[in-house]
Amino acid sequence: MMNKNDIVSSLRISRVIVYAIITINYLYIRFFFNRDTLCNHGYTCPFCGLRTAIFYIEHGRFSDAINSNWLCILVVLFFAIAVIDMLYIVISYLKKKKA
Repeated sequence: MMNKNDIVSSLRISRVIVYAIITINYLYIRFFFNRDTLCNHGYTCPFCGLRTAIFYIEHGRFSDAINSNWLCILVVLFFAIAVIDMLYIVISYLKKKKA
């Protein structure tokens, strides 16, 4: 039977894996995906303009990003939460290792 520390450790590892997969997918779409292959279906999907919005955020043009696609707010919030969570995992691991 697993104790509490094993479960917490497993959850931390799974969060790190999920964050890594999402970040790799973001980088793949950001740099290697041709935009023409995303929107050949003839109507506007919720993700149209999201790549442009992320580009604007990276360059500090927040109003242009929101005008391009408002879902960029959710993407930025997710990455902020992921970074904070990863820092928490690293700090707690270092404290545990030190003790």
